[in-house]
Formats: sequence, C-alpha cells, structure tokens
Amino acid sequence: MDRIPNDVLLEIFRAHFDERYNWVSICRKNTPWLIAAVCRRWRSLVLGTPTFWKNIRIPPSCDMQSTGPALEAALSQSGKLPISVRLTQKQCPLSTHARSVLNASIDRWKKLLIWCNEEEDLYFLEDLGFPQCMPQLRQLRLCITSEDDTFDLATYLRPFSECPVLEEFWIDAPPPSTDPDPLDLVCTFEVADFPWEQLVRLKLNVPMCFKDSLNVLQASVRLKWLIIGEWVEDDTTEDARAFPPVSLPLLETLEACNIASYPTISRIHCPNLVELAIPIFQEWEGRGMLESLLEISPLPALRTLRITNLNPLTEDNIGSSLDAITSLPSLEVVKLRFRGCSLPIVLNKLVYLAPSLRLKTICLCRPLKNPLESEFCQSNEVADAVQALVAAFQGKEKGTLQCVRLDFSSTEYFFTGSTRVPESSYIPENLWDTPLLQRLSELKNINVAITL
Repeated sequence: MDRIPNDVLLEIFRAHFDERYNWVSICRKNTPWLIAAVCRRWRSLVLGTPTFWKNIRIPPSCDMQSTGPALEAALSQSGKLPISVRLTQKQCPLSTHARSVLNASIDRWKKLLIWCNEEEDLYFLEDLGFPQCMPQLRQLRLCITSEDDTFDLATYLRPFSECPVLEEFWIDAPPPSTDPDPLDLVCTFEVADFPWEQLVRLKLNVPMCFKDSLNVLQASVRLKWLIIGEWVEDDTTEDARAFPPVSLPLLETLEACNIASYPTISRIHCPNLVELAIPIFQEWEGRGMLESLLEISPLPALRTLRITNLNPLTEDNIGSSLDAITSLPSLEVVKLRFRGCSLPIVLNKLVYLAPSLRLKTICLCRPLKNPLESEFCQSNEVADAVQALVAAFQGKEKGTLQCVRLDFSSTEYFFTGSTRVPESSYIPENLWDTPLLQRLSELKNINVAITL
C-alpha cells in the first residue's frame, strides 16, 4: 500500500464511504472510521484530509465526559471547512466543555439536524447561546418528540432567526402516539422572527391549523419544493374556499400524501409545478385532491404524478378521483404505490383513461424485501391489469409508452421524489418466473426496469 499514490487511495476511500454517512461518531461504539486504524497509510490519509471530517454526529449513546475532547479533535481535523452537525439529545445532555467547543464552531455550520425532546432541549438550545448569527447555515432539520397537548413551534424557530443564507427547513413534530385524539393538540405559531422568505425547500409536519398553514406558505414565496404533513384542522376550515389562494410561482415539487392537507392543497396556486405526490381517497365533497388543486391552479408543466392510497380502494369509492389527470397536458410519468388488492382497480381505471393520456413511463412502487413471495408479483390479477394497461397505450395511433418500472426499494424514495435510486444490476432468475415479470418479459417495444 505504501506504493499507492495518495490520490488513488483517496478515490478508493470515497468509493467505499458515501459522503452522506461519513459522520464522526462521538461515542465508544465501532464507527466507519475504524478503517483508519488498519495501517499507517490509511490513518495518515484520513487525518490529512479535512473533507472527511465535515460531518459531526453526536449520538444518544455518547460518553458525556469524552465528548468535548473528541469534538475538539474532529473540528480541528476539518480545518476551516463548512461542517454538518447532527445532535441527538434524547438521552445525553452535552457537557459544559462540549457545548463551548460546539458553540465556537457555529459560524462554520452548513447543515444542522437536531433530534430532541420538547421538555429538555429548550434549555439545550439556550445553553448554546441561541439566537445568534449562523452565516453559513443552509439546511436546518428539527425532529421533536412531544408528549404534551400543546406545542409552541415559535419557541423552536426563534433560535434560528439570524440565518441569512438558510434555504432548506424540515420540521417533524408528529402528535404523540399515546394521544387518543390528535385534534386535541394545539400548535402555537407565529410567522415572524424566522426567514421564511428565504426558503427554497420546506417540510412542515406539525399539528397546525389551516389558517396558520396558509400564513406560512404566504410568507415562503421562494419555495421550489414543499412537503405538507399532518396539519390539524379547526373551525376555520369549514369553508376553505373563503380564503384567498396562496401564490407559489416558483414551486416545482409538491407532496401532500395525507388527507388532513386537503384544505391547504385546495388554496395553493402553483402554475409551474413539475412533480406532484397526492393520495387517493374517498372524494371530499364530490372532488378529488387533484381536481381541487386544478380548480385554482392549472398545471400545464406537470410531468410526474405520484399517487398512493391511504385506505383500500373499491370500484365504488375510487369514483372520479383519477379523471383529472386527463387535464394535465405535459404528464409523462405516473408512479403508483398501492397494495395488491387496490392496484388492479387503479390500473383498470387508467386503461379507461389511456386514450386521453400521453404517458412515457409507468412506475409501480412497493417496498418489499422479498418481492418473489409477495402478492404484488404473484397475483395474476395484477399481471392481467398491467398487461391490459400496456396494451391500451400500444393500441393508440401514436403510442407514447416507453418504459414500465418496478420499484421495490425504500418508501423514502417514493415520497421524496429522489432520482438517485440505483437500479439493481442483478435480478434473481426466479423473480422472472412470477406472473407479473413473465407478462412484462413478453412486452414488445417496452423497456422494463427493476429497482431492488
């Protein structure tokens, strides 16, 4: 190994350690960096490469007494580079030394993720001296566990009021699982004292009333990417149409895979939307979610539609929920995530709508560790429906369908719309023996792609 140039070793190291996971773990457990102890060359390479030390991770199992010195070592190795910091404060409060070391590096923070308990970690943020200027912070993610029936969102936002380049904000504070009725939760909220107007990417999954949700969106005028979580309704949502639409002219990606987000969706004007993720459910006041969105926001640029179901579908309750997709002139890709019993119903509905569609790709998504034994692949009903749908597109005078994709990977890719999902280079031969794969292998002039 001594004869291998450092730049070659560097490429080998990068190939095996994805930057997303090369955290510096401040704990006594084994870490990915144990490879640095294999030999002198690896150790000197890692210690002499500041980019390997850009991610600081403090897990809940850390040793409080050793955290400060370990942080000092990691921060010194990273030089003056911007760093990503992940704090998990559920079990282990930071020592005074660790807080002072971390506080001294705040001007270098580029990404910050905090997992915390509401009761304990208000003091943790105060101990770090917030609010204070964070000149390089571009990404902020807060995951908060609360067992109370009240939730003061503004309390968590005030510490980050001075972030001049913040572009991405995620907050997850779902209702406690023990609460019998999430609607009893109250979210105190203020739009002020947070740089909403700077945000380009936003995920809000907190108990929030309809009116407050519109206030947030109205303040976030630069959004290009938005996830709407489980917002709580109150009496102001009895007539959502009474509220003026919120204009988001730059929005390109919108995800609203929860029924509770229906009123908010119905008041968003986003004419440049390119990708949309919505659920199918029993129609609300005779209208589906897509139809309600189209009422105030034509979507001439929408190319990708991701659809999932929250409850089992039948021929009766699917109604006209999918009919509105024929009003999307640029639609090219439809991604479906349904259980086996509901999927044939949706596919048969698309067969009926096929003459009015110009789809290029149909993607069937179902996270499965063992697709071979699943109903999804073994069902003759699903296989028949897929075959009928492809035939409907190929039978058109100007057929546009080019690809059928099966995606068995994690749900996170479906819901975040990630395009980085790697395709498997090896497909087990016995998977091709299932009814679904057999039908797909018989298709002519259609590419079949599989992601495991």
